[in-house]
Amino acid sequence: MRLYARAMPRRALVVCLSLVFVVSGCASAPLPPPAVFDAEPNEAADTFLVLGDSRHGFPLIEWGAEPSADERLEFARALRDERPAFVVHVGDIARTGADQGDWLDFDTDFAPLREGGVAFYSVLGNHEYYGDDKLALDNYFARFPKISRRNHYARTFRGVRLIMLDSNDDVLGKPRADRELVWLRRRLEEAHADDSIRAVLVFAHHPPYSNRVRPAESEWMRENVLSVATEYPKARALFVGHVHSYEHFNVGGLHTIVTGGAGSPLHELSDADDDDARPDLYRGPRGFHYLRVRVAERISVEAVMRREDGSWFVADRFDI
Repeated sequence: MRLYARAMPRRALVVCLSLVFVVSGCASAPLPPPAVFDAEPNEAADTFLVLGDSRHGFPLIEWGAEPSADERLEFARALRDERPAFVVHVGDIARTGADQGDWLDFDTDFAPLREGGVAFYSVLGNHEYYGDDKLALDNYFARFPKISRRNHYARTFRGVRLIMLDSNDDVLGKPRADRELVWLRRRLEEAHADDSIRAVLVFAHHPPYSNRVRPAESEWMRENVLSVATEYPKARALFVGHVHSYEHFNVGGLHTIVTGGAGSPLHELSDADDDDARPDLYRGPRGFHYLRVRVAERISVEAVMRREDGSWFVADRFDI
Protein backbone atom coordinates (compact mmCIF):
# COMPACT_ATOMS: atom_id res chain seq x y z
CA MET A 1 0.00 0.00 0.00
CA ARG A 2 1.28 3.50 -0.71
CA LEU A 3 0.60 6.63 1.26
CA TYR A 4 -0.23 10.03 -0.16
CA ALA A 5 0.87 13.32 1.36
CA ARG A 6 -1.40 15.20 3.75
CA ALA A 7 -4.19 17.12 2.04
CA MET A 8 -3.40 20.64 0.85
CA PRO A 9 -5.41 23.76 1.76
CA ARG A 10 -8.80 24.12 0.06
CA ARG A 11 -7.62 26.80 -2.40
CA ALA A 12 -4.76 24.61 -3.60
CA LEU A 13 -7.11 21.64 -3.82
CA VAL A 14 -9.50 23.53 -6.11
CA VAL A 15 -6.61 24.63 -8.36
CA CYS A 16 -5.23 21.10 -8.59
CA LEU A 17 -8.61 19.57 -9.42
CA SER A 18 -9.11 22.21 -12.12
CA LEU A 19 -5.75 21.26 -13.63
CA VAL A 20 -6.77 17.62 -13.62
CA PHE A 21 -9.89 18.44 -15.64
CA VAL A 22 -7.93 20.60 -18.10
CA VAL A 23 -5.19 18.02 -18.65
CA SER A 24 -7.79 15.28 -19.06
CA GLY A 25 -9.55 17.24 -21.76
CA CYS A 26 -6.29 17.76 -23.67
CA ALA A 27 -5.59 14.09 -24.28
CA SER A 28 -5.40 13.48 -28.02
CA ALA A 29 -4.61 9.76 -28.23
CA PRO A 30 -7.63 7.65 -29.17
CA LEU A 31 -9.07 5.71 -26.28
CA PRO A 32 -10.55 2.21 -26.43
CA PRO A 33 -14.35 1.90 -26.23
CA PRO A 34 -15.99 1.49 -22.81
CA ALA A 35 -15.83 -1.98 -21.30
CA VAL A 36 -19.47 -2.91 -20.81
CA PHE A 37 -21.03 -4.84 -17.94
CA ASP A 38 -23.98 -6.58 -19.61
CA ALA A 39 -24.12 -9.99 -17.90
CA GLU A 40 -27.35 -11.29 -16.42
CA PRO A 41 -27.56 -12.13 -12.69
CA ASN A 42 -26.50 -15.61 -11.63
CA GLU A 43 -29.84 -17.24 -10.82
CA ALA A 44 -28.21 -20.15 -8.97
CA ALA A 45 -26.56 -17.94 -6.33
CA ASP A 46 -28.20 -16.89 -3.07
CA THR A 47 -25.56 -14.24 -2.38
CA PHE A 48 -24.76 -10.82 -3.80
CA LEU A 49 -21.88 -8.47 -3.00
CA VAL A 50 -21.81 -4.78 -2.11
CA LEU A 51 -18.83 -2.45 -2.36
CA GLY A 52 -18.15 1.23 -2.73
CA ASP A 53 -15.52 3.88 -3.45
CA SER A 54 -13.11 2.05 -5.71
CA ARG A 55 -11.86 5.13 -7.57
CA HIS A 56 -8.16 5.99 -7.64
CA GLY A 57 -6.95 8.81 -5.39
CA PHE A 58 -5.70 12.23 -6.45
CA PRO A 59 -1.89 12.23 -6.04
CA LEU A 60 -0.55 14.87 -3.62
CA ILE A 61 -4.09 15.87 -2.63
CA GLU A 62 -5.40 12.80 -0.86
CA TRP A 63 -3.57 10.73 1.66
CA GLY A 64 -4.25 7.31 3.05
CA ALA A 65 -3.51 3.73 2.07
CA GLU A 66 -4.39 2.85 -1.52
CA PRO A 67 -4.00 -0.51 -3.29
CA SER A 68 -1.44 -1.13 -6.01
CA ALA A 69 -2.57 -2.16 -9.50
CA ASP A 70 -1.95 -5.81 -8.67
CA GLU A 71 -3.88 -5.53 -5.40
CA ARG A 72 -6.84 -4.00 -7.22
CA LEU A 73 -6.93 -6.95 -9.61
CA GLU A 74 -6.63 -9.31 -6.64
CA PHE A 75 -9.65 -7.56 -5.08
CA ALA A 76 -11.70 -8.04 -8.26
CA ARG A 77 -10.71 -11.69 -8.50
CA ALA A 78 -11.85 -12.25 -4.93
CA LEU A 79 -15.24 -10.81 -5.87
CA ARG A 80 -15.44 -12.94 -9.01
CA ASP A 81 -14.50 -16.10 -7.15
CA GLU A 82 -17.46 -15.65 -4.80
CA ARG A 83 -19.65 -16.46 -7.84
CA PRO A 84 -22.31 -14.00 -6.66
CA ALA A 85 -25.70 -13.39 -8.19
CA PHE A 86 -24.48 -9.84 -8.90
CA VAL A 87 -22.45 -6.97 -7.47
CA VAL A 88 -23.80 -3.60 -6.30
CA HIS A 89 -21.43 -0.62 -6.29
CA VAL A 90 -22.52 2.32 -4.10
CA GLY A 91 -20.64 4.97 -6.04
CA ASP A 92 -17.36 6.78 -6.69
CA ILE A 93 -16.28 4.41 -9.42
CA ALA A 94 -14.15 6.85 -11.43
CA ARG A 95 -11.94 9.58 -9.99
CA THR A 96 -13.35 12.14 -12.43
CA GLY A 97 -16.59 11.23 -14.20
CA ALA A 98 -15.88 13.32 -17.30
CA ASP A 99 -12.35 11.91 -17.70
CA GLN A 100 -12.39 8.89 -19.99
CA GLY A 101 -8.89 7.99 -18.84
CA ASP A 102 -10.12 7.61 -15.27
CA TRP A 103 -12.86 5.31 -16.51
CA LEU A 104 -10.20 3.19 -18.20
CA ASP A 105 -8.76 2.65 -14.72
CA PHE A 106 -12.11 1.17 -13.71
CA ASP A 107 -12.25 -0.94 -16.88
CA THR A 108 -8.83 -2.39 -16.02
CA ASP A 109 -9.35 -2.81 -12.28
CA PHE A 110 -12.62 -4.72 -12.64
CA ALA A 111 -11.80 -6.73 -15.76
CA PRO A 112 -11.83 -10.04 -13.82
CA LEU A 113 -15.45 -9.44 -12.84
CA ARG A 114 -16.54 -8.39 -16.30
CA GLU A 115 -14.70 -11.22 -18.03
CA GLY A 116 -16.09 -13.63 -15.44
CA GLY A 117 -19.64 -12.74 -16.47
CA VAL A 118 -20.64 -11.14 -13.16
CA ALA A 119 -23.68 -8.84 -13.32
CA PHE A 120 -23.00 -5.32 -12.02
CA TYR A 121 -25.40 -2.68 -10.67
CA SER A 122 -24.39 0.71 -9.37
CA VAL A 123 -25.53 4.06 -8.02
CA LEU A 124 -24.05 7.46 -8.79
CA GLY A 125 -21.40 8.84 -6.47
CA ASN A 126 -20.32 12.46 -6.36
CA HIS A 127 -17.17 11.71 -8.39
CA GLU A 128 -19.31 10.34 -11.22
CA TYR A 129 -20.47 13.95 -11.71
CA TYR A 130 -17.01 15.56 -11.68
CA GLY A 131 -16.38 17.62 -14.81
CA ASP A 132 -18.96 18.18 -17.54
CA ASP A 133 -22.18 16.49 -16.40
CA LYS A 134 -23.23 15.22 -19.81
CA LEU A 135 -19.86 13.70 -20.63
CA ALA A 136 -19.58 12.27 -17.12
CA LEU A 137 -22.99 10.59 -17.30
CA ASP A 138 -22.32 9.34 -20.83
CA ASN A 139 -19.16 7.63 -19.52
CA TYR A 140 -21.10 6.12 -16.64
CA PHE A 141 -24.17 4.84 -18.48
CA ALA A 142 -22.09 3.50 -21.39
CA ARG A 143 -20.64 0.90 -19.03
CA PHE A 144 -23.93 -0.13 -17.42
CA PRO A 145 -26.58 -0.53 -20.14
CA LYS A 146 -28.82 -2.57 -17.81
CA ILE A 147 -29.53 0.64 -15.87
CA SER A 148 -31.11 2.18 -19.01
CA ARG A 149 -29.81 5.69 -18.15
CA ARG A 150 -31.79 5.86 -14.92
CA ASN A 151 -30.52 7.76 -11.91
CA HIS A 152 -32.73 5.65 -9.65
CA TYR A 153 -34.22 2.23 -10.23
CA ALA A 154 -35.27 -0.97 -8.47
CA ARG A 155 -34.54 -4.68 -8.77
CA THR A 156 -35.94 -7.77 -7.02
CA PHE A 157 -33.84 -10.71 -5.83
CA ARG A 158 -35.32 -13.76 -4.08
CA GLY A 159 -38.17 -11.76 -2.58
CA VAL A 160 -35.97 -8.81 -1.61
CA ARG A 161 -36.58 -5.43 -3.24
CA LEU A 162 -33.40 -3.46 -3.96
CA ILE A 163 -33.89 0.29 -4.33
CA MET A 164 -31.05 2.27 -5.94
CA LEU A 165 -30.98 6.04 -5.36
CA ASP A 166 -29.02 9.06 -6.59
CA SER A 167 -28.11 10.92 -3.39
CA ASN A 168 -26.41 13.85 -5.18
CA ASP A 169 -29.22 16.23 -4.23
CA ASP A 170 -27.02 19.27 -4.88
CA VAL A 171 -26.56 18.19 -8.51
CA LEU A 172 -30.12 17.03 -9.04
CA GLY A 173 -31.66 20.24 -7.72
CA LYS A 174 -34.78 20.35 -5.57
CA PRO A 175 -37.42 19.50 -8.24
CA ARG A 176 -35.63 16.36 -9.42
CA ALA A 177 -34.64 15.34 -5.90
CA ASP A 178 -38.24 15.75 -4.76
CA ARG A 179 -39.48 13.57 -7.63
CA GLU A 180 -37.01 10.89 -6.63
CA LEU A 181 -38.32 10.98 -3.06
CA VAL A 182 -41.89 10.57 -4.33
CA TRP A 183 -40.69 7.58 -6.37
CA LEU A 184 -38.96 6.14 -3.28
CA ARG A 185 -42.09 6.32 -1.18
CA ARG A 186 -44.14 4.66 -3.93
CA ARG A 187 -41.66 1.78 -4.14
CA LEU A 188 -41.79 1.37 -0.35
CA GLU A 189 -45.59 1.41 -0.38
CA GLU A 190 -45.67 -1.20 -3.14
CA ALA A 191 -43.28 -3.45 -1.25
CA HIS A 192 -45.30 -3.05 1.94
CA ALA A 193 -48.47 -4.18 0.12
CA ASP A 194 -46.80 -7.04 -1.78
CA ASP A 195 -46.75 -10.31 0.19
CA SER A 196 -44.07 -11.71 -2.11
CA ILE A 197 -41.61 -9.05 -0.92
CA ARG A 198 -40.04 -10.03 2.40
CA ALA A 199 -37.59 -7.12 2.79
CA VAL A 200 -36.39 -3.89 1.21
CA LEU A 201 -32.73 -2.84 0.95
CA VAL A 202 -31.82 0.72 -0.07
CA PHE A 203 -28.55 1.71 -1.78
CA ALA A 204 -27.15 5.24 -2.15
CA HIS A 205 -23.78 6.97 -2.03
CA HIS A 206 -23.88 9.53 0.78
CA PRO A 207 -24.14 8.43 4.44
CA PRO A 208 -26.73 9.90 6.79
CA TYR A 209 -24.31 9.18 9.65
CA SER A 210 -20.54 8.76 9.86
CA ASN A 211 -17.65 9.30 12.25
CA ARG A 212 -15.25 10.48 9.57
CA VAL A 213 -12.83 13.07 10.97
CA ARG A 214 -13.76 15.51 8.20
CA PRO A 215 -17.59 15.71 8.26
CA ALA A 216 -19.13 13.64 5.49
CA GLU A 217 -22.74 13.18 6.58
CA SER A 218 -25.62 14.05 4.26
CA GLU A 219 -28.45 15.97 5.88
CA TRP A 220 -30.58 15.27 2.79
CA MET A 221 -30.13 11.52 3.25
CA ARG A 222 -30.84 11.73 6.96
CA GLU A 223 -33.95 13.89 6.73
CA ASN A 224 -35.47 12.48 3.53
CA VAL A 225 -34.32 8.93 2.87
CA LEU A 226 -33.55 7.52 6.30
CA SER A 227 -36.60 9.09 7.91
CA VAL A 228 -38.92 7.71 5.20
CA ALA A 229 -37.39 4.22 5.13
CA THR A 230 -37.80 3.78 8.89
CA GLU A 231 -41.58 4.20 8.46
CA TYR A 232 -41.75 0.81 6.69
CA PRO A 233 -41.02 -2.39 8.66
CA LYS A 234 -39.88 -4.24 5.54
CA ALA A 235 -37.04 -1.73 5.05
CA ARG A 236 -34.16 -3.53 6.75
CA ALA A 237 -30.94 -1.85 5.64
CA LEU A 238 -29.38 1.15 3.93
CA PHE A 239 -26.02 0.64 2.18
CA VAL A 240 -23.92 3.73 1.46
CA GLY A 241 -20.32 4.75 0.76
CA HIS A 242 -18.55 8.11 0.38
CA VAL A 243 -16.54 7.54 3.57
CA HIS A 244 -13.59 5.30 2.71
CA SER A 245 -13.99 2.98 5.65
CA TYR A 246 -16.43 0.56 7.26
CA GLU A 247 -19.12 1.65 9.74
CA HIS A 248 -22.29 0.00 11.02
CA PHE A 249 -25.14 1.92 12.63
CA ASN A 250 -28.69 0.98 13.56
CA VAL A 251 -31.17 3.84 13.40
CA GLY A 252 -34.80 3.17 14.21
CA GLY A 253 -34.32 -0.51 13.45
CA LEU A 254 -32.74 0.21 10.04
CA HIS A 255 -29.17 -1.05 9.65
CA THR A 256 -27.06 1.65 8.01
CA ILE A 257 -23.81 0.28 6.63
CA VAL A 258 -21.01 2.49 5.30
CA THR A 259 -18.99 0.40 2.86
CA GLY A 260 -16.45 2.66 1.17
CA GLY A 261 -13.47 0.33 1.23
CA ALA A 262 -13.08 -0.94 -2.34
CA GLY A 263 -9.85 0.87 -3.20
CA SER A 264 -10.01 4.63 -2.62
CA PRO A 265 -7.52 6.13 -0.11
CA LEU A 266 -8.73 5.14 3.36
CA HIS A 267 -10.23 7.79 5.63
CA GLU A 268 -9.55 8.39 9.30
CA LEU A 269 -12.47 8.10 11.72
CA SER A 270 -13.03 9.85 15.03
CA ASP A 271 -12.66 7.80 18.20
CA ALA A 272 -15.85 5.83 18.75
CA ASP A 273 -15.64 6.63 22.47
CA ASP A 274 -15.77 10.41 21.94
CA ASP A 275 -18.78 12.01 23.60
CA ASP A 276 -20.16 13.27 20.28
CA ALA A 277 -19.38 10.12 18.27
CA ARG A 278 -22.13 8.36 16.37
CA PRO A 279 -22.97 4.97 17.93
CA ASP A 280 -21.00 2.69 15.61
CA LEU A 281 -21.79 -0.97 16.32
CA TYR A 282 -18.47 -2.08 14.82
CA ARG A 283 -15.20 -1.69 16.75
CA GLY A 284 -12.75 -3.83 14.76
CA PRO A 285 -10.08 -3.08 12.15
CA ARG A 286 -11.10 -0.97 9.17
CA GLY A 287 -9.39 -1.84 5.92
CA PHE A 288 -10.26 -2.57 2.32
CA HIS A 289 -13.36 -4.71 2.19
CA TYR A 290 -16.61 -5.72 0.53
CA LEU A 291 -19.92 -7.01 1.85
CA ARG A 292 -21.43 -10.43 1.30
CA VAL A 293 -25.24 -10.43 1.54
CA ARG A 294 -26.85 -13.88 1.68
CA VAL A 295 -30.60 -14.18 1.12
CA ALA A 296 -31.64 -17.49 2.65
CA GLU A 297 -34.03 -18.29 5.49
CA ARG A 298 -32.46 -15.23 7.09
CA ILE A 299 -30.82 -12.29 5.38
CA SER A 300 -27.25 -12.04 6.63
CA VAL A 301 -24.49 -9.52 6.01
CA GLU A 302 -20.76 -10.18 6.33
CA ALA A 303 -18.01 -7.59 5.98
CA VAL A 304 -15.12 -9.39 4.27
CA MET A 305 -11.91 -7.47 4.98
CA ARG A 306 -8.38 -7.70 3.62
CA ARG A 307 -5.39 -8.07 5.93
CA GLU A 308 -2.04 -6.46 5.19
CA ASP A 309 -0.68 -9.87 4.12
CA GLY A 310 -3.40 -10.17 1.47
CA SER A 311 -5.55 -12.72 3.27
CA TRP A 312 -9.26 -12.17 3.88
CA PHE A 313 -11.37 -12.52 7.02
CA VAL A 314 -14.95 -11.85 8.12
CA ALA A 315 -14.69 -8.70 10.24
CA ASP A 316 -18.38 -8.24 10.99
CA ARG A 317 -21.49 -10.36 10.68
CA PHE A 318 -25.16 -9.70 11.45
CA ASP A 319 -28.68 -10.57 10.32
CA ILE A 320 -31.11 -7.98 8.99
